[in-house]
Amino acid sequence: MTRVRFPRSALQKSMKTELDSYKLKVIAASAMLLDHIAFMFLTDTSPAGLIIHFVGRLAAPIFCFLTAEGYEHTCDLRKYLLRMAAAAVVSVPCFNYFYYGSVFPLKLFGMIYTLTLGIIAMHVWDNESMNPLAKTVFLIGLGIFDLVGDWPVMGIVMVLVMHVLRGSPGQLMKTYTVIVLIFTFLLGYATGFRDISWISSFGMLLFIPFYFMYSGELGGRKGWKYFFYIFYPAHLVLIRLIYTAVKK
Repeated sequence: MTRVRFPRSALQKSMKTELDSYKLKVIAASAMLLDHIAFMFLTDTSPAGLIIHFVGRLAAPIFCFLTAEGYEHTCDLRKYLLRMAAAAVVSVPCFNYFYYGSVFPLKLFGMIYTLTLGIIAMHVWDNESMNPLAKTVFLIGLGIFDLVGDWPVMGIVMVLVMHVLRGSPGQLMKTYTVIVLIFTFLLGYATGFRDISWISSFGMLLFIPFYFMYSGELGGRKGWKYFFYIFYPAHLVLIRLIYTAVKK
């Protein structure tokens, strides 16, 4: 299937540096790796922890954006959804092992689970045979199911917004900025603004320049997309194993 050129604004066309989806995945995976290392070895409110988590917050919006792009370009939605669902199933025990040091009980389902629900949300949004009320109920249901995911609800919201406003880059980034600011404020409000770790969520705004550098091209070599499905659960297990070894 020929990839449809990404709708680019005048600002995007003026950018000297272009990033294809493969390069964005590498950037997101690197940010995620740093974020998870900091989670395991640093306190969230330490200077180093705040800085690394600030950079790490770049990962989620990039992965949400690329999931929306994947949905736009896939030639077989069923295979795309099944591939993501399979990756989510494999990742669930790894995610729990990373967070809790044990696989069971399964308490959290991880980011790929959230992205999988995001794909379903986009499909529901595009389903013209569903009336608005049915869509609303279905999407709320997905949000409830996502409460055990990583970036619960927020991940689905980001995927859906990036899909719905794909043809309007300027409007998309304005909406995204407002969502990030509201989300960050709510995180601070939930703790009475006593725990300064919420400040790191402003790092999600780092996504904006990367978005404007996106070329709309796939990039990378054939088969590399599967590497990221493996990298996610593998890096979670490896970080926990290293932490356990160092702790002993």
